[in-house]
Amino acid sequence: MAMLGTTPLSARFARQPDYVGPPIFREEALCKITVVRPGGQSAGTAIPIPALRLGSPVARAQESFTTGGSATANMAEMARRKAAGLPFEPQIFDPAAAAMPAIFAAEAGTPQLALPYQRLPLKVSGNRYAPDGMIFAQAVSKTTGRIAALVLTLPAAPVGRPKVTLMFRSPSGKTCQPPIQVYASAMTTAQVAGLFDHRPCGWASLSGCTARSDRPRGRVLFARQLRSGIGHEYRWMDYDLLTAHYF
Repeated sequence: MAMLGTTPLSARFARQPDYVGPPIFREEALCKITVVRPGGQSAGTAIPIPALRLGSPVARAQESFTTGGSATANMAEMARRKAAGLPFEPQIFDPAAAAMPAIFAAEAGTPQLALPYQRLPLKVSGNRYAPDGMIFAQAVSKTTGRIAALVLTLPAAPVGRPKVTLMFRSPSGKTCQPPIQVYASAMTTAQVAGLFDHRPCGWASLSGCTARSDRPRGRVLFARQLRSGIGHEYRWMDYDLLTAHYF
């Protein structure tokens, strides 16, 4: 089995920030989206690290380490923090240790349209997961938070039948992007598919979901094979917690 590698620092920074929601995809003239509706009731693959399961507690870190941005600007900011005696890299989390992960946690009602992930470096044991993860935590108290969303790269494909699958096909019928499988046992197939429409309320635009009936709910997993063909990206999120962040 091929090993899940570390993403180079320059590659992690030299792109747009990652926000809570499905994997980033684009509908193009030569790569159209087709929504397939298997209608499965499975919750999909479980989070393999118990301390990082949705709803689990975290220790609140004071410094934010989001993804994306300019490599030059991020390097300069890390140098500034280091010179000032401040943390300049997120703490590496050891899943085998007893301590909670130290994560910057967002306050409820934060006036932002999208919720940015924090970088989550992991101490790796074997080939169970890649060393670069992402996480979003919400503040619970002055010292603690709770996990509302998590992203890991795992070697194996997801298990169970998804509720909805987004297929990306060229006019000739060939797959032009890896499909996205959506596991959402608390929602109907129509609700899951509808949140991919271009409208104010969507998976990645929760602030536009003013009507309670429109909001996504329950725990949802988005899974997608990496373009390299080695490994799958898993995005677990608790939409009950996430929508409470806004409303």
